[in-house]
Amino acid sequence: MVIATLFLILFIFLFLIWRRNNLSLLEILTIFGFVSTINLNLSDIFIANMKLLKIDKQQIAFWRLFIYQSFVIPVFIVLFIDLLSKRKALISKVSLFIFWVALLTFLEYVASWIGIFTFLKWHISWSLIEWTCIVTLAIWCSRFLHYLLEKGVR
Repeated sequence: MVIATLFLILFIFLFLIWRRNNLSLLEILTIFGFVSTINLNLSDIFIANMKLLKIDKQQIAFWRLFIYQSFVIPVFIVLFIDLLSKRKALISKVSLFIFWVALLTFLEYVASWIGIFTFLKWHISWSLIEWTCIVTLAIWCSRFLHYLLEKGVR
């Protein structure tokens, strides 16, 4: 029931972003899938290979981590790209970027605080670098998609 509710909230949220006409549905779904894949891969590297994060062995802990990585973070990144697409001034874009990286770092520490995962040998600077890279890759993905969509229209 909880997972069905989260899926419903996710699709309503993505539909509302799509209705604002800043991003096409193709851009939203592609950025969502791209960020979800990158985030899951980085998390797997941090958890399995480097052993910097730890998750409980319970099944519910796995599902909480899965929902956080596969849905919560990509929705925040899509919302960021949507907000960024409306900004014109460079200072506005840079300040939004810095705020969003700080917000995602804060969300990561909130996720740790509520028990989704546990930091073992983690530094906050790694979180800032991680989110800076993920958000930058999402911006590049968005720009590339926008270029392909514009090129396809001509």
